[in-house]
Amino acid sequence: MAYFVNMIQRHNRFLVFLKDKRKKPFLQMLKESLMLLFLKREIPLYYFKFLYRKEVKNYRDYLSTGETRRIKHSKNFQKESFKALDKNKLFFSLYCQQNGIPTPSLGGYNFLNAFYLEGQSYIVREHNELTAFFEALLTQMNWESVFLKPMEGEGGQGCYKLSRKDLAQLPELFFSLLTAHCYIFQEEVCQHAEINKIHSGCINTLRLETYKERSGKIHVLGSFIRIGTGANVVDNVSAGGFFVGIHLDSGRLKSIGHQFMEYGGAELNAHPESGFVFKDFELPLFEEAITMLTAAAAYLPDRYLGWDIALSDTGPQVIEVNANPGMFVTDIAVGGYLQYPIFQEILREA
Repeated sequence: MAYFVNMIQRHNRFLVFLKDKRKKPFLQMLKESLMLLFLKREIPLYYFKFLYRKEVKNYRDYLSTGETRRIKHSKNFQKESFKALDKNKLFFSLYCQQNGIPTPSLGGYNFLNAFYLEGQSYIVREHNELTAFFEALLTQMNWESVFLKPMEGEGGQGCYKLSRKDLAQLPELFFSLLTAHCYIFQEEVCQHAEINKIHSGCINTLRLETYKERSGKIHVLGSFIRIGTGANVVDNVSAGGFFVGIHLDSGRLKSIGHQFMEYGGAELNAHPESGFVFKDFELPLFEEAITMLTAAAAYLPDRYLGWDIALSDTGPQVIEVNANPGMFVTDIAVGGYLQYPIFQEILREA
């Protein structure tokens, strides 16, 4: 299945490229591709995801596929002992609570048909027992809704929001899904009112990447905000949303939002539904998010991490951490990582 999805996405990207009026002249694309082939010692297929566009003048400042792999798989940056925290959302939620890292409250979880709530276990064999479990969870936690996430997975796939009014009509498919997988049940984040102005249909998270020197000094390398569309309960660009770069020095949004090519490759200066204009919008709580992130990174052994941060009405919260972040997106958001000396240092050590 994953093979066919990948083939469809490649086909969609190719069609967008062929139809794209933002392409550089053919001879220029050929010259730049050959230059990257010479400099990077790899076939630069990544060039045709974004660097082929007329506005990209500094195409050499962007990471190649091989360079991102060097960083992601470097034993100097990644620790085997951290993989359980990175891959398992239950472990990471408990780790955050143990170390005082702000994160959505954990209400319960399940391993197949074994469900757990406040130190009690429930065996769910029938549809009505699942309804009773979530009624008990919402009552005991005093929540109006709960966010359900697979313990393992990425890209926002398999996530659901469940409110009190949904309990009376839980579909049978929902019962089959939960009892066949492992999920965590977290409090729904109440998004900051200023972020709701952009899009209120989901939590629009910040992605920030951090690098820790051997001395322990932590650098925030780049940042963007992922913005959802339509009725999606997640904001991921891999679910059809888009991303907007953030100026790290001011916490203001850049002027253009980018969509993945498999979803059309659009460039937007405003949200297509709310009409909210991105340029120079100052994110609330951005300095607080940087301060929190710098402290949180000190608790984890891996030295290169991608963080998903929600800006709630009570402050920034860590949603997830990723030891294998998609650097391609952040690379675009910052306008080319290789123009920064700190990244040259990262590549040398990798």
